[in-house]
Amino acid sequence: MLVALVVLFGIQSQAQIAFTDSLANIEPEAIAITDITANIELAVKQLKNIEKKTDVHEQVSTIDSLLPLHKEVLMQKAIEFQNFKNSHPNRQKVKNLINKWASYSTYLVNWQNVIKGYLDKNSVWLIQLELEEKKWTKTLESIADNRDSEVYRNVQKVQKEIERLTKKLKKQNNYFLDLQTEILIQKESVTEVEEELELWKSSEQFSIFYKRHLPIWKINQEKVYSQDHKFDSWFSFKSNISGVVAYLRSPENNLLGYSVVLFLIGLYIIRLSLSFKTLTSNIKDENLSLSRYILVEKTAWLVLFVFTIS
Repeated sequence: MLVALVVLFGIQSQAQIAFTDSLANIEPEAIAITDITANIELAVKQLKNIEKKTDVHEQVSTIDSLLPLHKEVLMQKAIEFQNFKNSHPNRQKVKNLINKWASYSTYLVNWQNVIKGYLDKNSVWLIQLELEEKKWTKTLESIADNRDSEVYRNVQKVQKEIERLTKKLKKQNNYFLDLQTEILIQKESVTEVEEELELWKSSEQFSIFYKRHLPIWKINQEKVYSQDHKFDSWFSFKSNISGVVAYLRSPENNLLGYSVVLFLIGLYIIRLSLSFKTLTSNIKDENLSLSRYILVEKTAWLVLFVFTIS
């Protein structure tokens, strides 16, 4: 399905380019004198239709109003990202942040596609208006001997309307290009953070054997830190504890969490076995005697049984 959509989009883009090129290669001719009046009426209707279709849509105005707000949000999130890097997060928190920044990128891509759609449409209209301008210029030249006629004046009106509409569309395109430039600038800042997060996620910092803290016997050799650093260290400690829990709960680490639980259960059984060994073998209570027999004499089998049913 994805491949089909990509192919379809490629075909559509190529068709649009081919259509635009074909329009640009057309060389219009002057209108026959007998057909000028009818063509003037038709041109007036076509120009009104173009005017209506090229009015700035409310969707573009919404994007224009949201872009400055979105820029402020990205600046604030960038500051939060720098603080986030100093909080010693776990891999899962980094993944969550990657997803959040991907959502910012999605907004920008959608806005960019909307603006690009309007730019593409305006480009087609501008080519059509250019052809109309050439046609009516040649028509005006063909009736230059009748400058005082109403037909001549009406042709001039059509020409002026074409010029006005062309200026309007070019001004619109400049407006759209400004919006697109701002979107691209914001996209670049988002991409930089996304790339940094991806590299960070794949770094050895999240390896089990990564050295996160100094050995306990070297702690006293550290410099005296400020109160802010102490607060960050306490925050880091809490984050690491909760991070271990989140790490073990994540779907890709189910096996590791399961192994840790089984290991702890095994240690508990061995501890009980050692405790029961200190009891005398002449126990009158049958249940206690049976428990001692199982825990002391059949420890390995008990551990294997618990692992199996788990």
